[in-house]
Amino acid sequence: MDAKIFADFIQKFEAEVSIRNGGEMVWLLMDNSSTHKIPNFLGATAENWNGGGYWVRGFSYGCLRVAFLPPNTTALVQPMDAGIIRAFKAHFRRFHLLWVMSQLDAMGEGVSADKVLPTV
Repeated sequence: MDAKIFADFIQKFEAEVSIRNGGEMVWLLMDNSSTHKIPNFLGATAENWNGGGYWVRGFSYGCLRVAFLPPNTTALVQPMDAGIIRAFKAHFRRFHLLWVMSQLDAMGEGVSADKVLPTV
């Protein structure tokens, strides 16, 4: 996603939320991705909110308030992400080790580190 796609999403999301909620204020929490930039060309207003001792940056656009999570907190507030990432790493590690073993088997007898390292 790039900044233009993000801005398009925000514009469409705000229009949908405005229709569904009759223009009432809605908060959208987002992670702190580099592509999540404040879309100045939409006329969005950059803001900082005090969230119980922590300052949260974000912006307002129409009836939408977008707040960005602080850096390196996504895994804390989205523990499912951490579980999915851990499972993916475990599967990848298993796949990689199976591949390394198949490379070693293909080399046959007399396998040395000099022959193995270029294939890994």
